[in-house]
Amino acid sequence: MAYELMKAIYECSSSNKELIANDIKQSTIDAFENIYNKYDIYIDLDYTTPYIAMISDLNAFKYTIALKKLTLYPYDNAFELLDQGDYVSFNYSGELTDWLVLNLDKQYDYNVVGRIYKSNNVMKWINDSGEIISYPCIFNSSKTGANADIMSDKYMEIVSKDRTVFVQKNDDTLSINEGDRFIFGSNVFQIGHIDDYGIDGVIQFYMEQDQSNDETDNFELGIANYYDKYVEPDDEITETLLINVTPDVDEIKTGESYTFSLSTTDSGVAIPSSYTISVNAGSIGDYTFSSDTDEYTITNNSGSGEVIVDVYDSTNDLTEQFIYTLKGLW
Repeated sequence: MAYELMKAIYECSSSNKELIANDIKQSTIDAFENIYNKYDIYIDLDYTTPYIAMISDLNAFKYTIALKKLTLYPYDNAFELLDQGDYVSFNYSGELTDWLVLNLDKQYDYNVVGRIYKSNNVMKWINDSGEIISYPCIFNSSKTGANADIMSDKYMEIVSKDRTVFVQKNDDTLSINEGDRFIFGSNVFQIGHIDDYGIDGVIQFYMEQDQSNDETDNFELGIANYYDKYVEPDDEITETLLINVTPDVDEIKTGESYTFSLSTTDSGVAIPSSYTISVNAGSIGDYTFSSDTDEYTITNNSGSGEVIVDVYDSTNDLTEQFIYTLKGLW
């Protein structure tokens, strides 16, 4: 039936083609209103913007990797929304799962259809900048008879006894080189060959099992060569508990008076505190000083010199010193 419709569109005039295409598009929209297998999906790991798609089963009971057919709702820009190699996420068996688009037909914008395969693992590594990078992937094992799992007649045949990993082709994954090592489960694998041209939008990594190394591999994080690339944090200790004073003034001219308020913060968040405030003159000066629970006032009557204020927060066992310069009018 679908073939006959396409043939009719091809043989009729341009105007009739558009009319028939619009009819098919509307029929597809109407069908979406009544189907039971309509899902909210998220594209390319962006979990903020949902789209509508029909997810249906294929005759894939023999496969060890879950395989589904996806039909995208006929949005006006459906042709631009989804590409081969994109990730599609939706609620599967009660949880949000990520799937990789390995085959996509975009000939007709009202009928964007593809095959999606459930990611069953994660590729994780540290890049040259020291950042941890990770992407969902399909870990395909020929040893489990899965060489047919994601292979159709259009795809290559796995002849190696080892494993193949399918992941999205992007700037991050293109930076991976032969010889790089990855952890999958409790095993370490090394990349023996890279195919970034066989399937549009997808990279295939042919993996060879490698020996683990406790001195370099972090199995808890699932990152091989972690300790070779991990950058130790700066040894300098950054204080998170601070006594703060406002306003930010350190000079007081003759005739000026300032009231300074105190607060203690932990990583920028104010916390309870209790202050003891004491003062002494670093050099002779005519000034007036008074203090209250969490503030103090300094008035420069006619002096010059320094006023040193010591603040102790007994609640947090913190001490801070603030120094003010008394100056004349000139």
